Amino acid sequence: MKGLFNKKLKYGTNSIIITILVIALIVFINVVTFNHNFRIDMTKNKVYSLSDQTINVIKKLEKEVEIIGFFKDDSQLLPQIAELLKEYKHESNKIKYSLMDFDANQVEANKYGVTDYDTVVLKSRDKTIVLNKSDFYKVDFRTNTKVFAGEEALTQGILDVTLIEKNNIYLVEGHGELSGDKLYLFTKAIKGEGYNVASLNIAKEKGIPKDADLLIIPAPITDYSSDELFSLQQYVDKGGRVLILMRTLEDQTNIRKFLMFIEGLGIKVDNNIIIDPERNYFGQAETIIPKYTIHPIVNKLKEKGLALIMPYSLSIEKLDNSNYTGQFYPLLETSNSAWGETNLENSEPKLDERDKKGPLTIAAVTVKPIKNGETKVAVVGNAAIVTNELINKQGNMDFLINTINFLQDKEELISIRPKEHALEPLDLKGNEGKYLFGIFVIGIPVIIFIIGLVVFLRRRNR
Repeated sequence: MKGLFNKKLKYGTNSIIITILVIALIVFINVVTFNHNFRIDMTKNKVYSLSDQTINVIKKLEKEVEIIGFFKDDSQLLPQIAELLKEYKHESNKIKYSLMDFDANQVEANKYGVTDYDTVVLKSRDKTIVLNKSDFYKVDFRTNTKVFAGEEALTQGILDVTLIEKNNIYLVEGHGELSGDKLYLFTKAIKGEGYNVASLNIAKEKGIPKDADLLIIPAPITDYSSDELFSLQQYVDKGGRVLILMRTLEDQTNIRKFLMFIEGLGIKVDNNIIIDPERNYFGQAETIIPKYTIHPIVNKLKEKGLALIMPYSLSIEKLDNSNYTGQFYPLLETSNSAWGETNLENSEPKLDERDKKGPLTIAAVTVKPIKNGETKVAVVGNAAIVTNELINKQGNMDFLINTINFLQDKEELISIRPKEHALEPLDLKGNEGKYLFGIFVIGIPVIIFIIGLVVFLRRRNR
C-alpha cells in the first residue's frame, strides 16, 4: 500500500511539474510575441511585408517624420493604414504617428486643411503633405479594378517631405515617342521615387534645360534634327544622363541620325525581333523572359526571383570599333538558342544566315569618365515595358526605376518596390505551360481512370 502511495505521489508530482512548465512556456511565448513583432510572410511577392525600398528609405531618415491620420471608427481603410504604420514604426524610431477620429478632432483637422475622413498628413521640418483616400488606391489595368497601394503612397509621401531637393527628369517628345496617358503609371512611379517629371520638346525649347538631371527618350519613330542631336551630344559630353528605349521599326532609316548618335556612345541597335524558344512567356517565343547579368540594377531582381516580361524586343550590341572610351555593361540577355529575326513580315520566324544567334543583349549601360564626373547612358531594346499594360508585370517596374536610380547615382534606392494586393497570374517560361497542361488536364485524369478501371476489374473477378 505504501509503495502504491509513493507511486501515485511520484506521478502526481511529475504531472504538476509538467503542468507548471507548460504554463510557463505559454506565458514566455506570449511575452516574447507581445514585445517582438514576429510573423512570416509566405506570399510570393511578400505583399504583407514592407518592401526593400520602404525599409531603405525609413532606416536612412535623418529627421523625424510625423504622420497623423483622420478616420471614422468604421473606416475600411483604417485597419490597413494602422497595420502599415505599426510596421514603419517598428523599423525606425524616426517615425511618429497618431490616428484620430475625424469628427472629434475638427480643430486639428482644420489646421492641416483636412476636410474629409480617410486622410493622412505627413510632416517633417517645415514641409507638410496631405494624402487623400484616393491616393491609397491605384488601378490594376489588367483587371480594371482598384487595389490597395497604401505602402507605396506612404513611402512616396515620406520621400516628398524629407527630400530637400529633387532631381529633374525630362521625357523627350516630338518624334513619335511614347507619351501621355500611355506612360501614366511610369510617370507616377518616377515621381514616387522623389523626382520631378516634365515633358521636353528639344526643338521648341531650343535646347536642353540646364536643370535636366536625366533625359528619357521612349522609342522615337521619326528622326532628330541636326540641332537637336547637337544639343544631345553636348548634354552627354558634359556628364548628362540618358535612358533610351527602342522598338523595332519597319524601316530604321527613319531614325538614321538618331541611331548614329547612339553608335557614338559605343552601342549599335539592331532592327530585329528577338525569338527565344527557351526563355519565353507561355510558349510565345517573341515575348521573352531575359536572363540577368551581374549588375547593381538587376542583382536584387535576380535575388527575389522576379522575371521581366518583354514582348517584341530587339537586340543591341557593343561597337568594338567605336571611338567611344566608356565601359559597356550588359544587363539583360537571351538564352543561347535565341536569335534576332530580321524578316519582320514572316509570320513563322525561322533562323537563317541573316539572323544573329544568341545569346543576345537586350539592355546595357555605358559609363564614361569625364572631367569632374562621368557620363551614364542606358539603352533598352524594348519600349513596351514602360506602358500601363506591362509596367506592373513582375519585375518590369523595378527594373526601370532601378535603372533610373543608377543613372542618377542613387544606388541606395535600388530595391524592390511595394507590391499591390492583387491577384498575380502565374508566369511560365517556354514549354512549362504545355507541361502543366499535360500533367493536370491529361495525365492525372488518365491515372485516376486507370486506377479506377483496375479496381473495378479486380472486384468483378473475385
